[in-house]
Amino acid sequence: WEYTSKEVVVPVNRLEGRVFVKNGLMCLITEVDNDQRTARISYTDGEQRIVEQMEIAEVSALVAVSVGIQYDNLNSSRTMARISEQNDGWYFSAREGDQGPYKTEKRAQQELRRFLLNAQVLPNRQNREGNGV
Repeated sequence: WEYTSKEVVVPVNRLEGRVFVKNGLMCLITEVDNDQRTARISYTDGEQRIVEQMEIAEVSALVAVSVGIQYDNLNSSRTMARISEQNDGWYFSAREGDQGPYKTEKRAQQELRRFLLNAQVLPNRQNREGNGV
């Protein structure tokens, strides 16, 4: 069985072990059930590890728009230099202005990573859906 999204075909047997972005969080596909047409995914939101089931079609679409995402820069010193403490909490800098405040530096780092992943996925999703630049 294969899932087709416009020009992208994702063979189901190649989904396990793939990484994609959902709501700014990196998700890992840990298991695919072809009979039920579902996939088990795992991700961490803050301190909490979450495992959930998703429809294969939805997972395949998310994998397709996550192609080409750069994960290596998420923890680089240049990226982490965007974090700063101000009087009312922790912030990260973005083109759109400072984002925050967050209670802890760790939470600001997590939100910066989420922001960067979303910034990469959104153009991919728009292009695949025909709404892009």
